[in-house]
Amino acid sequence: MNYIKKFDGSKCPIDLENPLVMMKGRDFGRNYERGSLVYPIGDSGEKPGRHSSKGWMTISTLNTDTANFCGVEVGKTAVPLRELLEVSGKFLDIAYNGNKFTIGGKKIDQETAINEMLDYYATMQIPEEVRNSSGLSRIISSEKTQHERGIIFEKLENVAAALIMYDMGFTSSSTATRDRLYSDMWASKHPNSGVDDPSVFRNSPEGQLISLDELMNCVKGEVVGGIVQGVLKSGGKYSKHFDYDGMGTAFFKTSVEVEKIDNKYILDLSAAYVGDKPEEELAKTLERERGLVNVGSSHELTALAQDWAGLDVNKSMKDGTLTLEQISALTRISAGELKSHDGFMVEMGGMPINLSLGIGQDGNHRAEVSRAKGNQLFMKTEGTGKPYLSFSLRPAKKDRIVNPEEKERITKLRDGLSELVQKNLS
Repeated sequence: MNYIKKFDGSKCPIDLENPLVMMKGRDFGRNYERGSLVYPIGDSGEKPGRHSSKGWMTISTLNTDTANFCGVEVGKTAVPLRELLEVSGKFLDIAYNGNKFTIGGKKIDQETAINEMLDYYATMQIPEEVRNSSGLSRIISSEKTQHERGIIFEKLENVAAALIMYDMGFTSSSTATRDRLYSDMWASKHPNSGVDDPSVFRNSPEGQLISLDELMNCVKGEVVGGIVQGVLKSGGKYSKHFDYDGMGTAFFKTSVEVEKIDNKYILDLSAAYVGDKPEEELAKTLERERGLVNVGSSHELTALAQDWAGLDVNKSMKDGTLTLEQISALTRISAGELKSHDGFMVEMGGMPINLSLGIGQDGNHRAEVSRAKGNQLFMKTEGTGKPYLSFSLRPAKKDRIVNPEEKERITKLRDGLSELVQKNLS
């Protein structure tokens, strides 16, 4: 019996006679990428490969110092080498004798042999009428998307003032409170003017953001005062989460973060149950811009035979600026063959961009995407949710964009890509 040691030194049985080949590696580390050989493993005293969930197998690799218990679904994320040789090897004339791979009797390197067999195997998992369809899915409707996060300020004092206003209820849902304050402030500044219109003061340069000194007089309690002092002393790096210690203030169960990006100060507010809704309302109230996290577009696809959707990525990007190598990487990432949290970095319009592309379905969080026949993606749909192609662009070297010119540039790049795929797939 062969064994591999756990972190505590105990031995775990491993089946070296029945290797599996990884088909997808997005959920694991570098030792579990597409094409990696892995082996069924069991905990101390258990049969190798045993797992509590039906259809799943516990595996490890020989490239780690200790046993690494990863779960794979046979036929979806990993395939037994024997089955791969039976399905693909015979068709491609690839053989394996335990030491080397050959094609037509001539030696071939392991990586090439496995990749060719995996490509053929993935194609054979798709129903014949789908993979041999004369045409794939077309686009029938499109929608642009944009995700913003964090209110942009020029000074820390303005951030502190905004936080006080937030605690006082100055959101779009409390305009009466806000207008009353503006009216009172106008009256105190101009006692004999006889004007009681809050917009007069609100639209003045002085009223665009109420001064910190005036607002500090409105601070009640140690929580808000502590936040303000913490932000002012932070130099632009502040993070605090309030639970029950924020009770009695607007910061109850709320996270407050301040970050300096490109000489701007960015305020993030996130509250339990409603997320960044308070931040969005405060930004509208103060008429302040928010940081741009990403832009993208979503394109509804027509269905193929037997509730499948299929996309030719090469065709969708035809006449664009992406190279075939970049398109291939994007396709493999979308199919889960390569690991990537942020997308694939490309340069577009002189701007470094993390680009993501893929297909999915509304309401189908388990949608399994497969790559076959080069850079074609296929997905089996469930229920009535709409299948769609989507892509997302985000800045490659920063969390978000706060510069107006950069915002405009990345938005134009998004619009150009959206128009390109609509033209190619309509």
